[in-house]
Amino acid sequence: MSGRSPALWARGIGGRNALSLWSWLLTLPLALTVMNMFAGSITLAGTGSVTLAAEGSGTAIVFFVHVVLGLLGILLRPLITARPSLKGRITTAFGTFAFLGACRPLLVAWSSRTLNIADLSEDLWARVLINIGAALVFLSAIAMLTDSIRGHAVLERRLRAAQAALEAQLGFDEHRLRSIHSDYVTELSKRLDTVLTARMVTTLDRSEASGLLRTISDDVVRPMSHQLFHDHTP
Repeated sequence: MSGRSPALWARGIGGRNALSLWSWLLTLPLALTVMNMFAGSITLAGTGSVTLAAEGSGTAIVFFVHVVLGLLGILLRPLITARPSLKGRITTAFGTFAFLGACRPLLVAWSSRTLNIADLSEDLWARVLINIGAALVFLSAIAMLTDSIRGHAVLERRLRAAQAALEAQLGFDEHRLRSIHSDYVTELSKRLDTVLTARMVTTLDRSEASGLLRTISDDVVRPMSHQLFHDHTP
């Protein structure tokens, strides 16, 4: 994967792997821990104390918002892939990532205030900016990583299919060569027997032996070699 060009990495941001199920799964631990707006800073509306129930409710809100934004991201993905150019897809992807990142703290703050769990309006716009930056970084990285892994898996499947086809072809070729060898050895033996039977004598002088060898070469070996080349060259 390290040998991929920057263009291939960038293509993953604006491809079909942007805002996939992996985007939701891999960012879930981050959303519930580091980016949890309730962690260590919750203030109960009208009280000023922190309770485990309030923290649990806050985590539930964060999880629910993450689910909603995950579904929204999947619904928005066609907007990215519909763009004809790579530059347009990447630009749309960045805009979508930023939009989802901005929505997250706003939805969490609105939900917690509506349910009278906590008031998270303090430094809300700073949280919005932080979430936008985090969404751009993490969603882009996950999209590129997912695209790279899936591309590698597709390539591996193609290589395995090609290897299987090659092995099958080699097996077929070996069987074909054995069949050709058997057929031509049998045919050669028959033709040699025919020639030798027709010229069968007890002894051969030098000229007769030379003529017999010439006959074998001209009438048996050469025609069969031409036939073999003509019939089985492919």
